Amino acid sequence: MKRIVLLSFTLILAVSSFAQKNPIDAMFDKYAGKEGITTVYISSKMFSMMGKADLDDDELQDVINNLKSIRILTVDDDELNKKLNFFSELEKDLDFNAYEELMVVKGSDRDLKFLVKEKGKRIDELLMIGGGPGQNVLISIKGDLDLENITSISKAMGIEELQDNVKY
Repeated sequence: MKRIVLLSFTLILAVSSFAQKNPIDAMFDKYAGKEGITTVYISSKMFSMMGKADLDDDELQDVINNLKSIRILTVDDDELNKKLNFFSELEKDLDFNAYEELMVVKGSDRDLKFLVKEKGKRIDELLMIGGGPGQNVLISIKGDLDLENITSISKAMGIEELQDNVKY
């Protein structure tokens, strides 16, 4: 009987630990659909549809084929921006050791951090986290990429935050 109880308890702990969301997913879930907040999610399916389009730019075609997802979370309301700080929220829960810092910008009204998670020599995920009364933004790009690819993506999709801040 003790073995059954112990086994059940162990299984419950194991299942509950797998059910926890990573801090990035939790942040998107927390703010999705809230007034003054815009969330964008572009899936791999959408990229595969775009990849079938007749694009003149072979480099862009290659980048699109290697994308898994792009998620963008931004605050549109100035008053709400003053109350939130995405950077501080993620600082509590995100394992920054799993990422390499590309760039950090600290200003009087916002902090901005570019992080990459690499798999071998390629970028598996790029995060742009900005927080403070000046601007709150979170961008997550997943795929099999390099920095040149990310610049191409930002130009093609008009993601100004990345165009202005990522240079190769």
